[in-house]
Amino acid sequence: MRKIELKDGSIDKEFGFGYESTIYYYNDDSNYDHVVLFKKFNDLNHDNPEFLKNKENKLLLIPQIDELKDDVKVLDLVCKEGKLVGYTMEKSSNTPIDMFDKRKNKIRFLKILRAKIEILNQQDIYIGDFNEKNFLTSDEKDIIELCDLDNLRIGKYDFDVMDNVQKKFMNRCGNINLIDSYCFNIFTISFLGKFDMAYLFNHLDWNHFPKILYCEENEQLFQSMICLNNDYERKFLIDKIKTKSLF
Repeated sequence: MRKIELKDGSIDKEFGFGYESTIYYYNDDSNYDHVVLFKKFNDLNHDNPEFLKNKENKLLLIPQIDELKDDVKVLDLVCKEGKLVGYTMEKSSNTPIDMFDKRKNKIRFLKILRAKIEILNQQDIYIGDFNEKNFLTSDEKDIIELCDLDNLRIGKYDFDVMDNVQKKFMNRCGNINLIDSYCFNIFTISFLGKFDMAYLFNHLDWNHFPKILYCEENEQLFQSMICLNNDYERKFLIDKIKTKSLF
């Protein structure tokens, strides 16, 4: 991976933004033969050496990790006067799962994401922040592509920032090996709760949506999530959900 200097006039229109950074379209003919995305760290992080070093170490690792390199497509580190200010990445042709066609089986995609979580966790990699805009999918095949996930934890390199769900978990349970099961369960509940009963009925073997997550089998898991402590177990709500075939 190269370190390139931020080119004057190369930053184009905004693509997306968050607490930590803003993503722009980036035009740099001297380094790329096509338009890429530039994730620029917000000013509050520019003078934080610990943040920048932690970020750089993870960005250098991502292309070397088989489970991430084809998803989180980091290209180059971008510096200004020798200081890291962001990085470039490929723009994906896939669609964020929250914008995906309502007729598609989102539960199936959540199960694919759950399988990815297992693989990453086995490599000591944790997502933590489950933002639905960071999970992309395709009209053509059942895939989940991870994007914009440089905030994740890789081995000794920790999360750059934590959202409220992560903070609650670490304060009350503290076992990093369990954080993704907890955060993904919260994500599952909030994500599926956005869709109407007709959609869910067409894709599930159950007759009524609330029975899926609030059935007797899951009562113990929900209780452990509400009364979070060191006894929290690694379980996934999505494992209880049976989907109908799309074919």
